[in-house]
Amino acid sequence: MKIMTIAIAGGSGFAGKALALKLAEHGHNVRILARSVANARINERLETRQCDIFSLKQTEDALQGVDIGVYLIHSMAPNNRLTQGNFQDLDLLVADNFARAARLQKLKRIVYLGGIVPEGNLSAHLKSRLEVEHALASYGTPTVTLRAALIIGAGGSSYKILARLVKRLPVMVCPAWTKSRSQPVSLDDAIDALIACCEKPITSLPVQAGGYMNLGCEPPVSYNQLMQAAARVYGRNLRIVSVPLNSYGLSKLWVRLFSGAERSLVEPLVESLKHDMLAMPNATAELIGRPAQNLATMLTQAARTAPVKLQLPRAQNLTERSVRSVQRLTVPPGVDAHWLAERYGVWLEHYFRGVIKVIRKKRHLQFSSQGIVLLTLEYSAERSDKTRALYYISGGSLRRREAGESGRLEFRTLPNSNEALAAIHDFEPALPWFIYANSQAPLHEFVMHRFRDYLSRYRQAARVTS
Repeated sequence: MKIMTIAIAGGSGFAGKALALKLAEHGHNVRILARSVANARINERLETRQCDIFSLKQTEDALQGVDIGVYLIHSMAPNNRLTQGNFQDLDLLVADNFARAARLQKLKRIVYLGGIVPEGNLSAHLKSRLEVEHALASYGTPTVTLRAALIIGAGGSSYKILARLVKRLPVMVCPAWTKSRSQPVSLDDAIDALIACCEKPITSLPVQAGGYMNLGCEPPVSYNQLMQAAARVYGRNLRIVSVPLNSYGLSKLWVRLFSGAERSLVEPLVESLKHDMLAMPNATAELIGRPAQNLATMLTQAARTAPVKLQLPRAQNLTERSVRSVQRLTVPPGVDAHWLAERYGVWLEHYFRGVIKVIRKKRHLQFSSQGIVLLTLEYSAERSDKTRALYYISGGSLRRREAGESGRLEFRTLPNSNEALAAIHDFEPALPWFIYANSQAPLHEFVMHRFRDYLSRYRQAARVTS
C-alpha cells in the first residue's frame, strides 16, 4: 500500500479525530485542518494546520503537498462576531474554496462524507449537503461521496442528543415523524469506509452513478425503535406515546429543551426526520469487508466507549471584531466575476445617486459620500481570474485603522450555474460595535438584497431581448 499525505478538512470534530488516528495507524501522513487549531506536529504521522477555509489562499497553502483531501465540514459555524448569510451559502463558499484549492494543488481525490438523499422535497440541510457534494466535484478533481444518515459514536452530536433524551424523560410524546425509518451507521464503520475510499482505487469501489455510496446498518429502524433501543442500553424503561401531529417547529423546540443541544445541531436533525433516510443501495459491507454493525451493537459501544482522546493545540481567536457576509446572487448567462464587480459599482452609484460616489481606476474602487472616503478597495490581480474578483479593503473612514491587512470583498461565479456569491470577509468596522450592528451592518444587507433584485431584473430583461 502506498503511503499518502491526507488532509482532513473539519478534522477537529469527533469523526475527524477518529479518522486521523486510524489513518496514522495505517502509516499515512495526516494533516488536520481547522480554524480552531494551531500549527503543530502531534507525532511523526500527525500534524495540525490552522486553516480558515473561508480563505481561498489559506486553503491552497494547507493543501500543498497533499494527495487526498477528506471533507467533513457540515453547516459551517461562523466564528466572526457578526455573520450575515444563511448556512447554505456559507457551506457553498467553503466547499467551492476547497474544490478550487484541490484543483490548484493537483489532489488525486476528494472524499466527502455527506448525507443520505431521500426521495421527495428535501429539507434545507439535505439540499445543502447535496449542493456541497456537487460543488466539490465541479473543478475536475475525482470526488467520492459517502452518504450517511445518523452516525452513532461516542462524542457525536446526534448520539449525545439521543442519549440525553432517553436518560432524562420517562415518557416521550412523539409526533408522527418518529415512525420514519432510518439506517444509522456506527462511527467505526463510517471511519473504515472513509479509509477504504482513500486507499482503494476508485474503479474498485461500489460507486453509484453520480459518484456516491450509501452507508447504514441493516435492517432499517424507525426513530421510535431507535429511542427504545437506546433506552434499553441505559437500563431505562421508556414509554413512548404517539400523537397524530407533525409539527417540526414544536419538535425542534421540544428536542432543544430536553436535550440541552444547540439550535444549530437540533434543526438539521429534526428536519431530516421528514424523510425515510434509507441507505439504498447499501454499500457498507462491500466497502469495509464485513457486515455493518447492527443497531444494538453500535448503541452499546457508543455508551460504553470514551470519545477519541486526541488533544489538539488551540489557536487564538483573532476574529472578535470582524464581520463576514456571504450573499448568493443570480446572474445573467455568460458574465464573469469582473463584470459582476464592475456592475456593482455602477449600480450602487445609481441607486444612491447624489449620496454615494464610486471612483473606478484600474479596477480599484473607492466609495465616498460628501467628499468623505468611506471605503477604499484595492483590486488583487494576482488573486483574481474570470471566476473571481478579489479586493482588499485597505482604507476609508468606515474601516478600523488598526485592522492591518484584514478585510476583503470578493465576487465569484460558480461553475455550471447561473449563480454567484458576493462575500465580505474579516472586515473590522471603525464604528462602535453597537452602532455598527444597528446601522452599517443592516444597511449592507439591505443593499445586497437590492443588488440581487437588480440582477434578477437584468437577467429577465436579457432573456427577453435574446
